[in-house]
Amino acid sequence: MIRLLLYLYNRAFQSSPWLAYAFAVTVGLTVFSRLSSHVNFFTRQIIYIAILVVACVSGICSSFLLVPLGRRVAINYVVARSFKHLARVFLGVRTEIIGAENFPKMDQPCVYVLNHQSSLDLIALGAFMPANGVITAKRSLKFYPFLGQFMMLANNIFINRGNRSEAIKVFKDAVDTIHAKKLSVVIFPEGTRGRQVQAMLPFKKGAFHMAVQAGIPVVPVVFSNFHSFYCKKEFRFESGLIKIKVLNPIPTKNLTTDDVEKLAIDTREVMVEALEEISDDSKKHD
Repeated sequence: MIRLLLYLYNRAFQSSPWLAYAFAVTVGLTVFSRLSSHVNFFTRQIIYIAILVVACVSGICSSFLLVPLGRRVAINYVVARSFKHLARVFLGVRTEIIGAENFPKMDQPCVYVLNHQSSLDLIALGAFMPANGVITAKRSLKFYPFLGQFMMLANNIFINRGNRSEAIKVFKDAVDTIHAKKLSVVIFPEGTRGRQVQAMLPFKKGAFHMAVQAGIPVVPVVFSNFHSFYCKKEFRFESGLIKIKVLNPIPTKNLTTDDVEKLAIDTREVMVEALEEISDDSKKHD
């Protein structure tokens, strides 16, 4: 094995010193990750950040083609799929979509609502991200290197959580864009990360106001719990499977603002039920 690694290193160095350095770093990180759970956790976190940067850069590069073609939103799809595949190869995190038949057609806008657990949500998001989808995110992400640049290029929606009136205006503007460009919106209505299988945080109502005002369906999407292979407090980050369940669309036609609260509660209830179901099922297969 050592001879093989040395041979591959020499071949890489002959073709490109940078390739050889990258090879050496990858091998080194892999070896170090086996020394302890703490080392493994931080090593895989570094790999996670590295592949996220690579995915974002791929989106930025694709913008040189997609922006002139008027396909800015497709940058999201490029980044999402790139990140999903990189996570599978380098981290061993796989995804499985259940209920794909519930995806609306491309010319039918909707509001996708997702549960929020950790940064690994981005891997699941990468697996299901629709080609006509834009993401709503907190405004501070705009200033993250690479991530912020790609998100702005793709015309994603940034929300200032500390300014309610500004957030309402952003959502109203988004309604006009949804109809004009037939876009779907992806949003985490919990606003922050929920941490337990059974406990999904109460939903904020912005996503549901948007859906009602636009007259488009709400599509709940549930990511299974990651705790069996990822836990920040316990320094655990292993390979694993994320199940993604797309639930039946919930129509909003003929609903008014008076119905928003009930819509949010009903949506959360079906998502909690699905979360418990697919998370328990994932444990059986681990």
